Amino acid sequence: MTGSQSDRGTHQPSGSPVSRQLSLRDRVVGALLLIGVVALLVYLRTPEEPSPLADLFLPSITALDESWLREAPSDSSWTVAIGAYESERYSRAAEQFDALAKGNDEPELAQLLLGSSYALAQRPNSATLAFRLAAGSSDARIAHEARWQLVLTLLREDEVDVARPELERVIRDEGPHAGEARAMVARIEASRGS
Repeated sequence: MTGSQSDRGTHQPSGSPVSRQLSLRDRVVGALLLIGVVALLVYLRTPEEPSPLADLFLPSITALDESWLREAPSDSSWTVAIGAYESERYSRAAEQFDALAKGNDEPELAQLLLGSSYALAQRPNSATLAFRLAAGSSDARIAHEARWQLVLTLLREDEVDVARPELERVIRDEGPHAGEARAMVARIEASRGS
């Protein structure tokens, strides 16, 4: 037996079933990898479908006007809370305003500032709850501002149908944001073809 004859016994021809199985398996693995890569590229390139009203309502949540901060009592607890709020440490401010809202010294103002802190800290559910509580204030100014901030928070979260009754209330209250609320209602109706 020559060396070439002994090689034939151990060498599989390229068309043998073993090499076809391997190549079939390689093809399947390759196809799966290709499908995975294509799916990933499609996923990464497909933009999230915007809400029909997204271009109308992406209100930026901004800090409350400084006049609200000047109305706060001057004791140390309020000073710490307002300091955190003004320095944009909104989670810390929320902790402080939460404690103040449970106290006896201007709890409704604290509730309004708590809602604002939560909204600015990207905690919309907590902000919504705080604004709803502040909207029940006996102080009409606090109640109006809380409703307005609630509307902005709800719209930011694409909760247009939930925000709509609050917008109507802001309009009925005839407070400082009534004009803006009327404009928003008109845009909602126009966008929906009403």
